[in-house]
Amino acid sequence: MANPEKKIISKLTSLTGHFHGVGEHTGGSVNKLGTHLHGAAERFDDEERKLAHLAEGEVGKTARKAETEGAQTAEHLAADAAAARSVRPPKAPKLKPGTDEHRADRWAKYQKRTSTPEFEKKVAEGGRPALSKEAWDNNYDANWNKAKKAQAQVENFADRAGHKKEDGWLFGNNQEEHSITFPDGSVRRIDIAHPDRQIGIEYKGGRINNSEDIRKEVELDGRLAAQGWDIRWVGQTPEPPAWLKPELDKHGISWHHDDGSNPFHYRRKR
Repeated sequence: MANPEKKIISKLTSLTGHFHGVGEHTGGSVNKLGTHLHGAAERFDDEERKLAHLAEGEVGKTARKAETEGAQTAEHLAADAAAARSVRPPKAPKLKPGTDEHRADRWAKYQKRTSTPEFEKKVAEGGRPALSKEAWDNNYDANWNKAKKAQAQVENFADRAGHKKEDGWLFGNNQEEHSITFPDGSVRRIDIAHPDRQIGIEYKGGRINNSEDIRKEVELDGRLAAQGWDIRWVGQTPEPPAWLKPELDKHGISWHHDDGSNPFHYRRKR
């Protein structure tokens, strides 16, 4: 009869081997599974880095595109703004003095000028009140007749001097007078001018009053003389009024007497 102890030991040995095999198999499987999971995690990290890099590139590309488009839009807006500033409304055509349109325009401007608080304040302080329409019309007619006479004198002098419009001389009505606008907005209208030769003539056909307007004409002509213009004042007397002579001399403006003969000659442009 077999030894029971040996049989028990044999069974235990067999079971131990079996469990060892199971452990090795399970451990190998677990080890393989761990290796597989570790590799999957690394691939996931790689894919994540790729996606992050791609996203960063796309965001950067989008940002650069937006920046470029924004800069272009800003340039276009700046150009449009500059163009808008450079566009000026067309000037209204000049009205011819003596016409009904010119009279109505001047009357409207006079009413606007005399309806300001500043004007009313001057009247309250003893200044001259605004003219009635009838009085204003009489004043307009007197000034217009005076202007026509002065203009006839200018054209007569230009004719005697041989100044022809086809030769580049400008004179006549307001449309043909030569106007110069200075940087400060001041405007000088020259009775007889030759812009190319820089010659300007102020013709005085009567008494020259010591007024603010006359002094302003001298001051503006002095600016032109400083720029190289040959500015000459012509009057009915051998010498200018005592108050005017030092002003003309100070600004380098010469005086000439129109005695009805053939007028003076002009120096050549420097």
